[in-house]
Amino acid sequence: MKEVATIYSMCAFDLALYNEPNHWCTLLDPQSALLLELRNDIKFSRVYGPYGPPINKHMACVLFTDILEDIDRALADPKTAVSTFRFAHAETIMFVSALLGLENVLGKGDAPITGNMTLASANSRGFKSTQLVPFSANIGIEVYRDTVGPRGFFRLLLNEQPVRLPGCDDAYCPIEILRSSLSENVGCSFGDMCKNK
Repeated sequence: MKEVATIYSMCAFDLALYNEPNHWCTLLDPQSALLLELRNDIKFSRVYGPYGPPINKHMACVLFTDILEDIDRALADPKTAVSTFRFAHAETIMFVSALLGLENVLGKGDAPITGNMTLASANSRGFKSTQLVPFSANIGIEVYRDTVGPRGFFRLLLNEQPVRLPGCDDAYCPIEILRSSLSENVGCSFGDMCKNK
């Protein structure tokens, strides 16, 4: 199995770096490639994602507490910096997506992914690490100020593509929905979460 997993990894790098499907990828039939991708996603969804321990949804708590403070400053003062950037690894994007409940934005995610899924379920699953965290993965939050009143809106981007946060009817969504969806996951203390005193 180790050799097959290596072939799958080499195929993935060929595709990602060179858009080349005619070298390593020719050693895998489509069903084998899907099952190997599923194998990786089962692992990633439990180690970093939404189907792992509850702490996964809290790992991005401090980050989102800071982001909401930046949003508040931007909405309160039109002269506030236009952009704030933070950089991290793919695993951070997975923790952030778990916090935001994005596991279903890429497909159907009614149940955690498992090794005994049907091929149809595996193809339509929501958690796909190859799409969620490709090379240069990113999550963006664009903030818009209402020109008439103090109300703010946001648009969520996953790898430069607009996605709807659960609870939003449109790509442009009231900031209150973002606050509400994050209410249990901001203003946290890692010491309290990890029971360190």
